[in-house]
Amino acid sequence: MNKAQNRYMRVRKAKSQAKQRQSSRRLLALLIFFSCLFLLYTAFVLDRYFFHFTDMFTEENAVDASTAIHDSTPEHKKKTASQQETNIAQKDGALLPVDVTNLKHIEWLVVNSAIVHFYQAKKRYPVSLEELASPYPYNWISYVPKGITYKRTSRSYTLLLAGTSLDAQKELVEILVYPSVHKLALSFHGRPIAVYPIATGKKGMPFSSSYVTERVVEPNGPGSPFGTRGIVLEQEVAIHGTNKPSSVGRSVSAGCFRLLNHHIEELYPFVPKGTLLKILDDAPAASSLPEGIPLVLTGESLESEKNPGVRYKWRG
Repeated sequence: MNKAQNRYMRVRKAKSQAKQRQSSRRLLALLIFFSCLFLLYTAFVLDRYFFHFTDMFTEENAVDASTAIHDSTPEHKKKTASQQETNIAQKDGALLPVDVTNLKHIEWLVVNSAIVHFYQAKKRYPVSLEELASPYPYNWISYVPKGITYKRTSRSYTLLLAGTSLDAQKELVEILVYPSVHKLALSFHGRPIAVYPIATGKKGMPFSSSYVTERVVEPNGPGSPFGTRGIVLEQEVAIHGTNKPSSVGRSVSAGCFRLLNHHIEELYPFVPKGTLLKILDDAPAASSLPEGIPLVLTGESLESEKNPGVRYKWRG
């Protein structure tokens, strides 16, 4: 082999090695790039589906809600509705005791319950309280009370009444029904806030517990047998008004809970979507508001919560 051929072979070999090194560098760059993408994706998944549910309290996170998930699919209807919780804390540890005779405290409890139920259904917190008070069918609540401030944090929220958080004791508002005495109570932490007479089913109740799936004003229109408000549960059962006031206090319905129209109008704004309902055998304790809840909304302010396009076929 002469010198020219030898030089040619060395040059060719050098070029080949240079190409191999360049290919190796490109492969390494691609591996680094896709590794970074994988790490970013892993961080997102952990933050969205793991840390989001296990986040501990920090100075920023003044409120953390921990709830059980309702299974509302037709093939997996839940047999019992577990008590949902909300855990409330302040930076300085000072909490205002709940006064269930105070309308502003009751409003705070209702809004806090609505936030927890919203989170349970959407896997996120509402952008604002106005989102909770959207038109039907997204009307988790009917209005945003004055004096209550809400701020969504990175993984939780704060809810203050006049700058202070209430001691909710991990409880939400709920509905308790006492068929044997024909009573229904809006309750918090086992304490009835308001108790109302009701009509119940002739053949007993179709469930021992349920939850509110829908809230509607004037179901089936003015003058309907379902009265002026409807709080919808499962299995075509609802808490609603009636055009037969004499039926209240008796076991005459096909499964629904009937209230006098002026009573359901008082109760309706204080039962957020998602509220748990329980059937109990005994009688309710004395209510905190013996005269019932003050009427806070009129029909004119509830136009957006009507659903005239649907003909409801509740058990009556």
